[in-house]
Amino acid sequence: MSNDATGSGERLRDERTGRGGIRRRWVPWAAVGAVVALGGAAALAVPLLTRSGEPATAPTSISPTAASPEASAESPSPAACVVTAPEVTWRDPSSLSLPTDGNLESTVVQEVPWIDVEGGLWPEVFAGDDETFGVISTNGTLARSSLALVDRAGRVQWNVELDGRATVLSTPARTGVEGRIVVLVSRDEEAPLMQAWDLDTGKLASQEEASGEVYPVSTSASVAASADIAPRDADAFYVADRGALTRVDATTLQPQWSFDAAAYGVGELEGGVPLSVLNDIAFAGGHALDVDSGRPLGWETAGTAFVAGGVTLEAPLRYDAVGPYTVSGLDTRTGDTCWSRDVLDIAATADALWLLTPDGAIERVDPHSGTTTRTLADVSADHLDVAGHFLLAVDSGEEGSAVALATVFDQDEQIGAMEIDSGASVHMSGDQIVIATPGNVTVEPTLSAYRLPAIDPVWLIDVDAVVAGGVVLQTVIDGDAGAARVVLLH
Repeated sequence: MSNDATGSGERLRDERTGRGGIRRRWVPWAAVGAVVALGGAAALAVPLLTRSGEPATAPTSISPTAASPEASAESPSPAACVVTAPEVTWRDPSSLSLPTDGNLESTVVQEVPWIDVEGGLWPEVFAGDDETFGVISTNGTLARSSLALVDRAGRVQWNVELDGRATVLSTPARTGVEGRIVVLVSRDEEAPLMQAWDLDTGKLASQEEASGEVYPVSTSASVAASADIAPRDADAFYVADRGALTRVDATTLQPQWSFDAAAYGVGELEGGVPLSVLNDIAFAGGHALDVDSGRPLGWETAGTAFVAGGVTLEAPLRYDAVGPYTVSGLDTRTGDTCWSRDVLDIAATADALWLLTPDGAIERVDPHSGTTTRTLADVSADHLDVAGHFLLAVDSGEEGSAVALATVFDQDEQIGAMEIDSGASVHMSGDQIVIATPGNVTVEPTLSAYRLPAIDPVWLIDVDAVVAGGVVLQTVIDGDAGAARVVLLH
């Protein structure tokens, strides 16, 4: 079960124990790094990317005190506070489509003949678009990778080999940039390469040399859900290093602007500055930037802004903490909060928002007004999660407990309760709840399906699988041949 704390990129604030795994809690950002008030220091543009063989043209320097025209004194006063409803596409990576009897077929989607058997093979699964998913398999030495695009039926559309470790920077599902997958290929003793691969043909569409390692920054559901959220009709995507946010042209892979958050005096958190993108607003340590120009808009969030329930919300940036906090509806024209509620946790789908109150009530809330539309139940739980249309109120038990108890709702109707092992991931497949439980030295890994209120599994199979991107993958290693296969179970 997972709530994605993106907002600053997966590398900085991944609160998951694995996609779908029971999450760690947050502590207030103020306890780790402070935000310094706006000053007169210039925020210099930092060219992270350079064209192969050519010097880069530095983008225009950005001043932290220069507000965009939208925020200028000459602009008309905005209307009353309205919670922003961004134009985004929500995709739920926990939703599967498996046979209801558990009779899974196996289809080989990748043959990898060059693995380091001792190091193993580590496939990363990601959503391409509505019809496809991608697989990046990297050998144990991180010297080579294989990038494949596969449709949901298991048909391989194309497969390419890459000289180095590959990281996904942009896909239609994650960034809204259609027609291509962009990866960063990290190479020993050479500058990393940013490569754009045509989604339809698997041909290399463009390539640029990067001056250093960068990680992806995209619109997030943050504390409310684990979802791929993409702006519509995007023509650029965003990457960051430890302290600068860069907007990259999706066609040329050239930087359009870069913003150095150090100009705001923002302290680093978990190895870098908190950087995020929210549809038409970017954030550097909470300070709002116009995504087209990178110029400051003259306001900042009190913590982190994210998309959930069809609107833009704001909450304190927290890490490994248990306790109430405040969630608010955010007007991104002004930075004003239109409503606020004290909560123990929240959960959301594309158009629904639930909160767990400090006294243990689960309430469905109108995300535009913050008012309660229905009280579902009073529970003993410390956090909420979602898996497709299922809402889970989870009691993690005592610290170090191996089992959590989840009360499960189908949207607003309570349908039963179940025990979930620590580290397990919860997914939706039709009307079944599917749980992937990792193994250990004494217990075999399993994949099991439940149809509540029955507490016995409808089916259960012993399989060590990767469940992500809406699919189930298994890695089969042939040690004698020094090769491996990545198999889709469907």
